[in-house]
Amino acid sequence: MRRSRAAWLFGLVLAFGFLPSSGRADQIVKNDGESILAESISEATLERISYTAVGGRPATVRAADVASLGFTRAPGDFQAGENARLSESYDEAIRRYQRVVGNAQATPPVKDASAYYIGVCHLRAGNFAEAVTAFALLETQNASSFYLPQALLGKAEALLAAGDLPGAASAYGAIGVRYGERPAALAGFGNAEVLERQGKKDEAARAFESVADARAVSLPSVALRSRLRAARLRAALGQVDAAQRLVTAVEGNAGLDEAGRLTLGNVQAMLLTARATAAGDTPEARVMRLDALWAYLGSIVLYADGSSEEAEAFRGAIACARALGEEEKATQLEGELASRFPGAR
Repeated sequence: MRRSRAAWLFGLVLAFGFLPSSGRADQIVKNDGESILAESISEATLERISYTAVGGRPATVRAADVASLGFTRAPGDFQAGENARLSESYDEAIRRYQRVVGNAQATPPVKDASAYYIGVCHLRAGNFAEAVTAFALLETQNASSFYLPQALLGKAEALLAAGDLPGAASAYGAIGVRYGERPAALAGFGNAEVLERQGKKDEAARAFESVADARAVSLPSVALRSRLRAARLRAALGQVDAAQRLVTAVEGNAGLDEAGRLTLGNVQAMLLTARATAAGDTPEARVMRLDALWAYLGSIVLYADGSSEEAEAFRGAIACARALGEEEKATQLEGELASRFPGAR
């Protein structure tokens, strides 16, 4: 199954904190792509990563320069937890990670990673209250951990998923810029998501645009998704010219993944529909509605991922079909929507 927006966002959270191990040595990957192999990583704080280099020499690197860590010399339960998590056996993964946390032989970085991934497993399993508790526990037990920014983002994501919008806004706001550029960018994206969920579409669009403008060079994937979200909001608000400018900025971008192309297709169809409405009852308007219908149907066929974006493509296609007088097609699409998304309307 292709990734939804939430999976994309949380995938970025995971990516900057942990890297699967190579099988031979612990690994420290820096922001510039340099990879450092280590016999072991003994300390991972917000300030520094301390490790034993291959050959036995002790060394350190600034945590701010580090993108991710990978462990090979952790207790067997850690790798078992990883395998269970990746296979979506979350209860087993949590059980294994808990054993690592309680293992006196495990190093502090591995214990912190395990504590963090307990929260991840609860979040992925839909246990949002338990996820918030797990992430908050890491913050309480080790506020200097390298994994703290990821845990804070995970906590905010869990609150958002649970529908606690004030809590999510507070959690994203608390991250600020204290933990570096990537956590700040993801917190900004999350805060814009909160605003959208609160129905503050214009404010949310501005927030997404602010993230995109600030991270265009340093974090292009975050900037790209932010522009797409802003474009969708501008289109929904009927701000056709503003939405079109944002669409033009992302069309043809090689960084667009399938989820991004789904969003882009929906926005393009929304703009066609808005232009058709403005054109009134004319042959040109009918052509634009047909183009919008085919754009929505193309998105459903090519990029179906079970996400809210796919459901939105169905709704857009249904509206276009009805506007074109194609009631039979609209009814067929409504049936497919109900089948794919039980309870959706």
